[in-house]
Amino acid sequence: MVSLTYFQHRASNNMNNQRSQKFIDQALKKVIPVFEFLFKCKVTGVDQMKQDQQYICIANHNIGVLIEGFTLLNAWQKYFKPGHLCFAMAHRFFFLFPGVKYVMSRLGCIPANHDSADEILQGGHSMLVFPGGNYECIRTYFDREQCDFNQRKGWVKIALKYNLDIVPIAITGSHSVNPVFYRSQFLSYLLILPKLFHIKWFPISLAQVTYSVIAFFIFKLFLPLWLVFVISYFVYLFAFLIPILPAKIHMNINTPVRLSELNKTGQPLADVINSPEFLQICYDHVSQIIQQNMDQMNRQPN
Repeated sequence: MVSLTYFQHRASNNMNNQRSQKFIDQALKKVIPVFEFLFKCKVTGVDQMKQDQQYICIANHNIGVLIEGFTLLNAWQKYFKPGHLCFAMAHRFFFLFPGVKYVMSRLGCIPANHDSADEILQGGHSMLVFPGGNYECIRTYFDREQCDFNQRKGWVKIALKYNLDIVPIAITGSHSVNPVFYRSQFLSYLLILPKLFHIKWFPISLAQVTYSVIAFFIFKLFLPLWLVFVISYFVYLFAFLIPILPAKIHMNINTPVRLSELNKTGQPLADVINSPEFLQICYDHVSQIIQQNMDQMNRQPN
C-alpha cells in the first residue's frame, strides 16, 4: 500500500510543477499597481489566519473576480511564508483552451472538482473556493449586495472530510465594475458556445453590450457583414470578464471557523458528515457570516 506521506509528496510536486512562482511574481508586479489605482483594492483581516495552518477560504463570487483573485493572491503572498501555497478553484471552462490553461495553472488555479481538492489538501496546501460559481458571479446589479451560493455544499463536505478551518471572505465593490442587467440559462442555450463549454448561466452586462456594439461599428467599416457579426458575437461572449467602470473593492477576511464544532448532536462526526440537516447548518453558518460582513462593509462610507 502506498503511504499517505508519499501521496502528499507526489501531489505537492504535481501542483508545484504547474504553479510558477516566477510567473506569479511577474504578473502581480504588472497588475497590482493598476488594480490599486483603478479600484482602490483593499484587503483587511489577513492576520485572522495563523501562518502555519492549512485553510479552505470561502468567498462570495463577483463578476470582477479577476481583480479579486490577483489582489487576494498578493495579500496571501505578503502574509504567508514562501512555500505556504493557496490554490484557487476555477470553472473548468478556463482549462479547455491550452493558452488560457497555461496561464491559469501557472497562477495556481485548478479545475473546480473534488479530485483537484483532494490533491491540493492532501498535499498540505490551502484552497480558495467561490461556492456560488457561475450562478453567483453573474447575479444582477440589483442583487450585488447579496451572498448567494445557490445551495452548493460541496465545499462543506470537503471541509468536514479534512476537518480544516473555513475562512469566510466577504467581498464588496467588485460586482460594480461591470453591471449585470440579466442572468439567464436560456441565453446560454441561445448563444450555443456557452452551453457547449458547460456554462449554465450567461449574462447581459454593460461591458458586453458596449464592447460588442463598438466592435460592430468599427469592423463594419472594412469587413464583410457576416464577419462583423462573428467578431461581435465573440466579443460579446468574453466581454463580461472585462471591467468597464471603476469601483472601490474591499475584501475582508473573517475569523476562521471549524465546522465540526457546529455538531451539537452528540453523534460522531463520521455519522453526521453526510446528514443534509448538518450540511445545511454549516452552509447557513458560513454564508450568514459573509452576508453580515458584506452588509457591514456596504454601510461604511466610501
